[in-house]
Amino acid sequence: MIPQALWVAGLIEFAAVALLLLLRGTILLFVGDVEKVRRLLGSRSAVEEMTEEVDALRTLDGAPRMEAAR
Repeated sequence: MIPQALWVAGLIEFAAVALLLLLRGTILLFVGDVEKVRRLLGSRSAVEEMTEEVDALRTLDGAPRMEAAR
């Protein structure tokens, strides 16, 4: 009984978060803030991923951080 209850609780939480993201994205689209929708729901570009990885490595070495290419 308990494993199924945990699974159902996780499924309900997932559905709630998905609905909240859908609602927030829809509101942002109606307001016209497409950039926020992209940041909230879109995937990062390869350049953004690489910049984050390089920054993480530089932080370990103590080197200055890179600025994101846009």
